[in-house]
Amino acid sequence: MRNKLYYCSIYCIIVLLLFSCASPVEQEIRTNSFIITNYLLKARYFLLFVIFLLDSGKEYWINLYSRLYYFYFTLARVKSIIQQNKILENSHQEIWNLSSVKPRKTFGEEFKKIRARCDYNIIENEEIFIRNTNDNILKNHRNVFIEQINDIKKYYPRKVDDTDNEKIDKLLSEIINEYDRFLVLLEKTNEKLKEI
Repeated sequence: MRNKLYYCSIYCIIVLLLFSCASPVEQEIRTNSFIITNYLLKARYFLLFVIFLLDSGKEYWINLYSRLYYFYFTLARVKSIIQQNKILENSHQEIWNLSSVKPRKTFGEEFKKIRARCDYNIIENEEIFIRNTNDNILKNHRNVFIEQINDIKKYYPRKVDDTDNEKIDKLLSEIINEYDRFLVLLEKTNEKLKEI
């Protein structure tokens, strides 16, 4: 009798473990939404640092392009996580390849070259370089950035549960607002540069 009770108890524990309220799929969704939220926060922090650099002295302006690139790259990474349901290795090319065409070309190719130039090369006339780069950002980046955000929005509702959708939507709205604030500051910066 004791053996039957023992085996019945073991059986019940196994059944409870296998069919608990949180199935592996639900846990995967929660983990992904946690990761997505944290990477979006990371992107936002990159953007806030860019704004901080822009508010600082002009000797720091050349450094903002590297952080701005990583802002765009982190958004591309978010999209890749949602699309692939895993975190890819730190291969920029692999992550950018999962982006739609315009973000991949504008941020993953063209702007990546600007970031590399700022990080690794000596730029003779920084003021002209900064003014030209800022003009390019002001003319070309916002629409592509919105396309990048919409690409994220298109994928995440399929992968995360409804309560997390609200958090992600809120974070994306905050990022868009901060980005618009950044563009206003960038335009003012370019006006100051033209006066010099």
